[in-house]
This record gives sequence, C-alpha cells and structure tokens, in this order.
Amino acid sequence: DDGQEAHNVLKSQKISKVILVGVHLNMCVLGRPFGARQLLKHEFKVIVLRDLTDTMYNPRSKPKVSHHEGTEMVVGHVEKYLCPTSTSGSLLGKNDFKFPSADNEADRTALRGSAEEKK
Repeated sequence: DDGQEAHNVLKSQKISKVILVGVHLNMCVLGRPFGARQLLKHEFKVIVLRDLTDTMYNPRSKPKVSHHEGTEMVVGHVEKYLCPTSTSGSLLGKNDFKFPSADNEADRTALRGSAEEKK
C-alpha cells in the first residue's frame, strides 16, 4: 500500500485537514503511507490526538523510561518536528481518554473488575 487510495479519497472529497489517532504513534501513525509524514508531504494539515494513540516501546530498552514516558517523548518529537497534537477531550469538550496504567492501583483494580465482569 503506497497510500494513494487514501490520498485520492481525501482529495476527491476536498478534505485538507486530517486528525490522526491509532496504535503505535512511532510506527504506523507517523510512518505508514497514509500516516502523518506522507500526509504532510502532500500538504495536508495534520493534527494527532495524543490521548488516542500509544507507542511501541519497551521500557527495558533505551532510554529506559516507563512506557508512558516513552510515549510522551514520541509526542514531544511529533510536536517539535511534525505537527501539533491535541486531545480527544479538547475536540469533544469532554474528559480526555486515559489508558489504564499498570503502575496505578486504581487502574489495576478497574481492569480486574472489568475482566471479571466479562466472565
């Protein structure tokens, strides 16, 4: 996939502004043929909703920070070099989305509770 189909659809619909969300900000959201870098190259205005994305990052790898901090570092790179970011809450006028954290006891309890409810 070279992203041409996505590009053609956007152009045919006269869409010039794109909001990106998705898994692996540091890979798919930025690097796929229909991702931020290609959209910017083709002069689309792009914004990433930082609370609706995540990164592929192993905290045991350099720079050896938590997964959340690794994601924040990638968001910082995006904001500095590529495009602005915002949050779903800003867009919708509601609370920002928050991924549950394995480091947060309340989130772990909520995750256990939702897993038990599905049984």
